[in-house]
Amino acid sequence: MDQYPILNFITQDPHYSDYRPAVGPDGTVVIFERTVFQSGAPAGDTTLYVVDDLGDPDPVVFIPAGGPDQQTRADWCWAANTVAFNGDAQSVWIADGDGTSPWQIGGTNGLNYPAWSPDGATLTVENGSTSAKPRPSNSRIDTSGGIVWANMNGSDADGNALFGGMPAVNPVNDLLVAFAGQPDIANWPKGSHPAPSGYNQDANYIFLNSGNAPVFTSAPLEQGAPIDCYNEQYQGRAPAWSPDGRYVVFESARSGEGYAIYLFDTKNPGKASKQLTDPGYQAQHAKFFPDGTKLALVALQSPGATGTPNGIAWIDISGYLE
Repeated sequence: MDQYPILNFITQDPHYSDYRPAVGPDGTVVIFERTVFQSGAPAGDTTLYVVDDLGDPDPVVFIPAGGPDQQTRADWCWAANTVAFNGDAQSVWIADGDGTSPWQIGGTNGLNYPAWSPDGATLTVENGSTSAKPRPSNSRIDTSGGIVWANMNGSDADGNALFGGMPAVNPVNDLLVAFAGQPDIANWPKGSHPAPSGYNQDANYIFLNSGNAPVFTSAPLEQGAPIDCYNEQYQGRAPAWSPDGRYVVFESARSGEGYAIYLFDTKNPGKASKQLTDPGYQAQHAKFFPDGTKLALVALQSPGATGTPNGIAWIDISGYLE
């Protein structure tokens, strides 16, 4: 495990399993999901917690009052210092950067993984509602819940519709979205989430759309990924952009040994993605710090051990950047 950046754990409490971090605008605060860990599995409601001193972390509840029982999938808008997250019924909520004044955007049930545009005016969401075509696909909404673009995935180079979710909005070009996607074709591995689409959440590539509204097209992030059939060597989920809009990090189980975080340089698209973590940690859901040289991520508190809780850690990736 020494060949990868050192994991510096922010949370490592065996009584809790922590997941999906989001980093604040000054790089000193991290929020994350926390669930009680009992009998080898998370149990009960999931709630957002916050750490405001990474050197001496003391997790506390992020939203002190007025929030929903379930709080997941947080995304922090650095410009507006506001946090979007999923609440009950997978609806979209917004809170101030200090966790106060939470409110629900009406009509957003079934809209997952809210991702801010850089100016905080709109959100791109994984649309799993019955109105999504295909289902799920990525839609853009304003902060009143109005649809700006119904489908930001569009089609692939062969004209096939694309399932898509887990969107990440480029911080330089807000029409450019990285997402976990797959074409809606007969020979792609099928799943049942959400039924009856056949979408398989374990058989995604990372796609980039063209950014040409209102008719979008998308292509795999990594060159060589075939779109007429699935190749597990390009599997990927949960992308995130670097603050300068150049790099994409994502999680992948392509090694066959478990999930790890990978880094892709969009300015050098012919180069292979760089693996940043050992699969023994099952690392997922990486997010950049504002300086662009560090990542917050999820990792097993006890690497290589099954049935153990997750913690939140950070790594320095400055040596992997050009």
